[in-house]
Amino acid sequence: MRILKCVTVFVNNMCVFVCVCVCEDCDICLCLFQLHTTEFNTNCALHELYTYAMKYNEQLTVTLEEDEFSQKQRLAYKLEQVHNIMAAESNP
Repeated sequence: MRILKCVTVFVNNMCVFVCVCVCEDCDICLCLFQLHTTEFNTNCALHELYTYAMKYNEQLTVTLEEDEFSQKQRLAYKLEQVHNIMAAESNP
């Protein structure tokens, strides 16, 4: 949402400053991207982790249920909750 807001502000500013040259446009876009690079990388990493968890769900669940530390932390249950939340998000 913050990225969409930033882009909207950028576009609105561009309407006001029509005479801004193309190089300055690119510089502004680059600055906006650099401000949110960490956010993009985090989302990408979370997606990769979730993809891995989906691919090896059965093995992960069995391992989490057998491990003593994981049992204390209820990690198998928490992984199931993540899957349920993601399933609900993808099927509104």
